[in-house]
Amino acid sequence: MAGFIAYTKDAKKKYRTYLEIKLNKKLEAGKKYCIKYSISLADMSKEAVNNVGIFVSEKKVQKSDDGSLDFTPQITAHENAIVKNMDGWEHLCGMYTAKGGEEYIVVGCFGAEDAMVREKVKKPAGVTGTAFNGAYYYIDNIDIVEVEAKSQCNCVKKMEQESDVIYSSSSARPPM
Repeated sequence: MAGFIAYTKDAKKKYRTYLEIKLNKKLEAGKKYCIKYSISLADMSKEAVNNVGIFVSEKKVQKSDDGSLDFTPQITAHENAIVKNMDGWEHLCGMYTAKGGEEYIVVGCFGAEDAMVREKVKKPAGVTGTAFNGAYYYIDNIDIVEVEAKSQCNCVKKMEQESDVIYSSSSARPPM
């Protein structure tokens, strides 16, 4: 489990953090991968945001400042919804077709702040302490699995009712 800062409301300390992971082997061109992960908004966060997800890259991503990365993540919550679950884990996944040579994933909140959708959230009952003036997320169980069909990626099965069968024909003879 790890965490990242997706948004800070403090005008003097506007920054985001990202997690970058080098994969054990490069992704292969044209192959489909189901990328799954678990995410939870920290109990002490005052805000929840969208644009949280995973960006897949061929190169290591480096940035000289602590501002936002202006990439579009390939894997986000369905319809890029605000991730606001504080009570346990939200399990997200998505399909990614490799261009070939991708060996890094970056986890965080992407894009410009003015394009971000934010929502105030309340601290859960019984939680004490100073709240974080922004959005902090925990992420766990990142899994990248090669698949042959969309139906093998559970999140796609729930969101799209698309068949793996493209064409099928049959014939029948009338009874004599």
